[in-house]
Amino acid sequence: MSAPVHGGGLDQAIARFGGERSQWLDLSTGINPRAYPVGRIDKAAFERLPDEGALADLIDVARGFLGVPDHLDMVAGAGAQSLIQWLPMLREAACRVAVDMPTYAEHEWRWRLAGHQVSDLFSLEDITHADVVVVTRPNNPDGGLLFPDLLQELASALGARDGLLVVDEAFADVDPDLGMIGRLPDNAVILRSFGKFFGLAGVRLGFAIGHASLIGRLRTLIGPWAVSGPALAIGARAMADEEWIADTRGWIERRTDAMWECLHNSGLNPSSHAGLFVLAEHERAHDVADGLARRHILVRRFDDEPTWLRFGLARSAASIRRLRISLDESVAEAGDG
Repeated sequence: MSAPVHGGGLDQAIARFGGERSQWLDLSTGINPRAYPVGRIDKAAFERLPDEGALADLIDVARGFLGVPDHLDMVAGAGAQSLIQWLPMLREAACRVAVDMPTYAEHEWRWRLAGHQVSDLFSLEDITHADVVVVTRPNNPDGGLLFPDLLQELASALGARDGLLVVDEAFADVDPDLGMIGRLPDNAVILRSFGKFFGLAGVRLGFAIGHASLIGRLRTLIGPWAVSGPALAIGARAMADEEWIADTRGWIERRTDAMWECLHNSGLNPSSHAGLFVLAEHERAHDVADGLARRHILVRRFDDEPTWLRFGLARSAASIRRLRISLDESVAEAGDG
């Protein structure tokens, strides 16, 4: 199994289709294009090792933003991706892992790379053979939402045989009602991503939330200084900015509606979304993606799902107009091909 391919491959697109970075509209990732305005950061955050006080401040603010109850523990890492890489180490021996597919490919890859036996999860009955189940909610790339009562049933069934449930909520910040934090048994670990909703993916900050015994072991595995000083400062500032958060949630909802309309009017079939991206279908999706790339617009295609295209949010109305024109032309070309 080869390493997963992700969105954000603008350098490769430029190498193939030409142009300068400034000429491209990158819609290949599910990252908020309207990023949080970071402002000035004390230079000491860059000059000193990250201190425990700054980490404690970050965790305190994150608890409030994410709604983490007092009885749960949480640990910060250098992005949710780094935590995904450490989770397989929580199982001391090779075990059977069921991943709700299709989803973020790093889950399957990292458990398999650590020597575990991985299979797809298709229904609740499939967990009878699994020691660990991994689900993503909202799912990436199709925006699917497993019902809360199903997740609770899943966690309870796993807990009866010392199993583990991992719930990746990287896209849950767009709607505070989506999260399952505090609603699952002690054998569940929930992942949250800072960079997607706040549009600051380069900060590399994420969280794992769960029972103290699980999070304590994860903290030991991660080791000291897992989050940089600037990331601690930026994360605490952004997650405390209630006005920006509320305004941004409203903006994302309006922008998602505009993207959906754009895709539908251009002949694609938008089928689902998770706030920060819209999944659409077209019988010649890869040809449409190539047509957009020739016009210096990058979207996410899927080798395993050749009719799917995923579109991140366009920041401005002008960008949506550009996308609409380019889509009309690309769809027409794909139909003529």
